[in-house]
Amino acid sequence: MSDQTPEVPTPGEMPPPGAMPPPGSMPPPPPPAAAYPPPPAAYPPPPPAFPAAQYGAPQYGNMPSVGFPTMGMPSSAYTNWGLRVVSYLVDGVVSGVFFGIGSVIDGPRAVIAPSGMVSTTGGGVIYWLFWLIGVAVTIWNIVLRQGKTGQSIGKQVVGTQCLKESTMAPLGAGMQFARLLAHILDGFCLIGYLWPIWDAKRQTFADKIVGTVVVAKPKS
Repeated sequence: MSDQTPEVPTPGEMPPPGAMPPPGSMPPPPPPAAAYPPPPAAYPPPPPAFPAAQYGAPQYGNMPSVGFPTMGMPSSAYTNWGLRVVSYLVDGVVSGVFFGIGSVIDGPRAVIAPSGMVSTTGGGVIYWLFWLIGVAVTIWNIVLRQGKTGQSIGKQVVGTQCLKESTMAPLGAGMQFARLLAHILDGFCLIGYLWPIWDAKRQTFADKIVGTVVVAKPKS
């Protein structure tokens, strides 16, 4: 056997085919790829569902009560017809006393002529002055006073008050004046003034038009 030394390629020269590089001359393998980031945390739970709508009659158990209830009041809670008549009479006297004084002092007079003809003279200045005072007192008592407090002098005497049914509060002067005008309908055959006798809420036509009820005033 002859000793033969393998040829070592010079730097920059490719090794011959089939030649293997000596051990340890291979480049190290690339480092492993970085691991994928962990999956995101679980999504938060969905918000609680809204409570199911309660159909049917509304629940009033937790609602604070303010003043009188606006519906569901028994008929006995409304002022009876007799007390309403008394309050009307008292208010009529308060205003009528001025009309009466003017009529007595200087009101119209019936004059009988020699021929037997009867004529009427007009009222004098004093009559019309007291007439205007009576109108002013009526407006103050029925419109302004009752619109602000719910009570005219007559209602104060019998212990009742006129209130807006939807709020159970005094009407205010404007709506109280509208209620006064609406009483014209009650005057036709007096049927509107008699209506509270059998009405469940004991309302006149004017009360139904304006939306008012007459109830007892709580004692303070």
